[in-house]
Amino acid sequence: MITKTTSVKYNTQKKRGRPRKEGVLREANGRISRAKKPAAYVALAARARHTGLDLARASDPRAATYIGRLNMAGSHEGLSRDQYEAALKFLEVRNDYQRSLLSPGAYYESSGQNSHTGDGNMADYTQWASRVRRRYDQAMKALQEAQFDNSSENLYAALQYVVINGQELPHLLGATRIALNALARHFMRQQPRRARSRAERYNISLGGMLSIAADFKQG
Repeated sequence: MITKTTSVKYNTQKKRGRPRKEGVLREANGRISRAKKPAAYVALAARARHTGLDLARASDPRAATYIGRLNMAGSHEGLSRDQYEAALKFLEVRNDYQRSLLSPGAYYESSGQNSHTGDGNMADYTQWASRVRRRYDQAMKALQEAQFDNSSENLYAALQYVVINGQELPHLLGATRIALNALARHFMRQQPRRARSRAERYNISLGGMLSIAADFKQG
């Protein structure tokens, strides 16, 4: 005869099942993954093979884009810090411009202080859209002036294919540098005079100067 205590103990052991394996890769649903290495490592290894970088350098966030890898190569073989930061700033200005047009190709996550996309007050949206379109037009005007001064180079093609599309076109590297130098000077002129003075005094990069300018606006 099986006692009640023995029966409860038996049922408890029966429901317990196999012990959970520890130290194994699992899928999002909890199942044990058949992959031998984590997905992040596989993606990193693929990036390293594609770019020709070692794993350590491939883990740098800049390695994800062509302009980032050019910046990693340095100013002699690629892009300087100011040129790279000018490229990032232009991409931000261009994305805001596309968002103001409600373009399906734009990235709609909030980016910066002026992140309206028409989902709030219409007057606020109209003012924001006017500002970002003006900033984009001014940046393109700066590029146009640089194109006039460098008629032997196709700066528009460099900006479109290398910076925007991220295509690896080494023959456009010179034009890309000229275009980004023009944009870097343009963005620097857009900052408050106090921010420019501090940047020139302490040899601060464009990215650092943009941060100083943001502090001035908040102060």
